[in-house]
Amino acid sequence: MRTLAEPLALALIGLVFTGPAGAVDLIEAVGAQKCGGRVKSYAVEFLAPEDAQLEASAKAVIRDLEAGRQVRLSLDGRSCAEARCSFRASKGQTYRFVAESEPATFDNLCVVISRP
Repeated sequence: MRTLAEPLALALIGLVFTGPAGAVDLIEAVGAQKCGGRVKSYAVEFLAPEDAQLEASAKAVIRDLEAGRQVRLSLDGRSCAEARCSFRASKGQTYRFVAESEPATFDNLCVVISRP
């Protein structure tokens, strides 16, 4: 019985430290950038700290420099042209952005929230 309990305990500890599957990163500041690593799809939620006209963009990064890779971005399920979304943010509202790129030949896939 002890041999079964040890792997189960280790698995439980692993789940606690890695967090829930499918967790989404959160951006809470204008001017912030979040990166998801070498992934094909990266989701981030933005909690608007104020009412403002903003822009979100997605980019692939290699060695801290923007790579010339084709990246797609969507805002709440709607596709954005040229990986840029202009939107009017309302304070306290949450917006979901999904950046996508194939293949993952870069170091990071990032989403940036900024003022236009």
